[in-house]
Amino acid sequence: MVLETRRQLVTDASRDLFRKNLDSGGRCNNPHNLTVDDCVETLVGWVENTVGKGYFASLLEDFQNKYGKVNPEDEFYQSRMNYFIEHSVLECPMITSTGPGLAPVSRFLEANPDLTACSQEGADVWMTVSGFSHGVFEVKKEGDEVMIVRDMISDRSFKVESKAGETLKYLKRKSIFQGFVFGNLERRVLGQGLIVHPDRAIKEIHKFIKRFRKYPTIKPNDVLRILAVTNMRFLRMQHVNPAVIYSNISS
Repeated sequence: MVLETRRQLVTDASRDLFRKNLDSGGRCNNPHNLTVDDCVETLVGWVENTVGKGYFASLLEDFQNKYGKVNPEDEFYQSRMNYFIEHSVLECPMITSTGPGLAPVSRFLEANPDLTACSQEGADVWMTVSGFSHGVFEVKKEGDEVMIVRDMISDRSFKVESKAGETLKYLKRKSIFQGFVFGNLERRVLGQGLIVHPDRAIKEIHKFIKRFRKYPTIKPNDVLRILAVTNMRFLRMQHVNPAVIYSNISS
């Protein structure tokens, strides 16, 4: 029921955006108003038009087995579903009749090279989408519209700007979050599927990252998966000190 409900929500929203943003040749109909979020939804629509409406339903079960199961009645349901969608279209190999291959975003842009041509309006937005990073980030300098964050996995810092109508004030200095960041060296923006870790677990997360650096057998994907599952455990047990919950990954 959960898979079907989410698939229908994604299908309805993405089909409208797919028709709005692209013509039958894959070219942008409305490049002046195109946003990163529109591009993600357009990718969803393209995937469903290419391989079928049930594609994301089949991926969701595997995703929830790895990153934790979420239910429609959960307060964090929408953000986790956004996280799933971004993961599915940006980095999950697209499964077709010939087997797994490139991620949907790579296949889509490969099939529509004009979208990223310098002469094409909206090309900068698609380039922003293709230049994504999936990681765990620490806020080094907070700000309502601009902030500096450090990728805790790569140990690189960069600037993140707010999107139109968005505020970053909910992320304070030392806050740790994970998810997708879109952009290049000049401008980066946040995805919609963010997981914000509790402040009282920051010390334990730093310990866990040190373990990751010390033991090369722990891969970046393992870090993301373990933190996502631990965060869900915290959200379901908010009566428990988050430092206690997160201590299981740092010891």
